[in-house]
Amino acid sequence: MTVIEDIKYVEKGITKYYEVVAGGRTYRAFDDSVAFAQFKEGKFSKGENVDLKYTEVPSKTNPAIVYKNLDRVEQLGSSSTHTSVTSASAPQSSMVNDSKDVDRQVLIVRQNCVTNAIAYFELNHTRLDAVGLISEESIIATAKRFEEYIWSKDSK
Repeated sequence: MTVIEDIKYVEKGITKYYEVVAGGRTYRAFDDSVAFAQFKEGKFSKGENVDLKYTEVPSKTNPAIVYKNLDRVEQLGSSSTHTSVTSASAPQSSMVNDSKDVDRQVLIVRQNCVTNAIAYFELNHTRLDAVGLISEESIIATAKRFEEYIWSKDSK
């Protein structure tokens, strides 16, 4: 739970993201995340009290640097007298109601499966390629197995 201090839209080449400063830390919401859609739709603004759901991703060039990529943002209320127009939105349901929500849910699951596949290999130090890195093919294959498992449990 933290207060949003700043929100900025950034485009660098083909990469688009929202840079969010909250609690003195910088987070990024890339265009394939639910958080990106939330900021694009104007659901959050400076001063709002939120819970940030993110994935930590190490830098490809410097492993000491860890990025915080936002997956989604949950509204908790305002830290000031500011009230967001979207705070009075329709009640939220745990049911997925339309195809846009289904697509987002699939992307969230897929993104989490890839992140967990990377963590799985890092923890087990297995299947390293010739230069000591985990191959993309191994990560994707493991992520797909995780995703298949998740959806098979949902259907029961």
